Amino acid sequence: MRIILYILILLSCAFLFKCKKSNDKIFFKILLFVCLFLFIFKTATKIPDSENYLFDYNDTYINKTNPLFALMNQFFYKLGFPYALYKGIFYVFGYSVILISLRKLDMNVYLAFFLYLISIFFVDVIQFRNFCGTVFLIGGVALLLKGSIKNKLLYLVFLAIATAFHNSFLVYLIFLCPLPKKKKYKKFFIGTYFFLVSLIFAFFFFNKGLVLELFLKFSFIDSQKFDTYSSTITKSGSLIVFGSQLFTIVMLYACGKKINPQNAKQKDLLCLILYLNVFALCFSILAIIDLNFYRLIRNLVLINLGSLTIFLKYTKKSINFPRFAAFCYPILWIAINFVLLHSFNSILLPFFK
Repeated sequence: MRIILYILILLSCAFLFKCKKSNDKIFFKILLFVCLFLFIFKTATKIPDSENYLFDYNDTYINKTNPLFALMNQFFYKLGFPYALYKGIFYVFGYSVILISLRKLDMNVYLAFFLYLISIFFVDVIQFRNFCGTVFLIGGVALLLKGSIKNKLLYLVFLAIATAFHNSFLVYLIFLCPLPKKKKYKKFFIGTYFFLVSLIFAFFFFNKGLVLELFLKFSFIDSQKFDTYSSTITKSGSLIVFGSQLFTIVMLYACGKKINPQNAKQKDLLCLILYLNVFALCFSILAIIDLNFYRLIRNLVLINLGSLTIFLKYTKKSINFPRFAAFCYPILWIAINFVLLHSFNSILLPFFK
């Protein structure tokens, strides 16, 4: 039953980015979200970490670190919602917000969502609390990319909500870093930033003891939780995270060079997405402490997939590189999940048992 629901979700997305008739689109949108709800509902208590989330759902204690998630749990619990129903409802709401946000950026949302479904969807379904934050992060980034002081303030509001779900989202404040207005100074700024982050990553990569001491000294994580973090240090894993983000930056830059010059608005948008990914390179340093921090980069995958659909739309059909990138990028994330999380046995199989 679950595999049939998953196939129907994929087929609905495929038809939605191909069909043009409004009546057909309405039917497949309903089918998509009904199947999504049923898939989340039926897998909610069968997948990894479900016991921990069930415990949190039944707990009356308000976690001061992630208060909004605890309050949301209590709200639905007191209303008498079973955990599976509650989770299914939020994921339908969350994906609706994400698709609406990406649509405002002129992205082919259903193609992007299809590529997402075959790459990191299962990990996001497992990591419920992180997904809650990601919904508001993507909504905020969609506003931030439109510019203006008002949208920057709204981004801060969305980021505050995301951080109330998961405190790690505070690091996305870096996206508010101002860029010089002149193009030549932008290149110098980005080049200098890229060089410094790479240098810091290399230094900590070979001096992991120092980064652990600094992290413990300046973070708000208690020592017991810190011991859990530091026990998962893997040099090769952090190198994979750094390399994958480097690949993303090169891919977006190369695609940007191929876009039609007359589409200035889309080119400026894609340039901003490239800058966000350059800023996000610093998150790979945190992966030296704990590979779980790779999710800070993974949270941007849907935005990057959406940007690839813009490349496909505004690039000449004779240019094949954007198609190649749209094929390789999801495969890259499938590979990362397999290597870092051993996802086939620990993540993928429980969904279909």
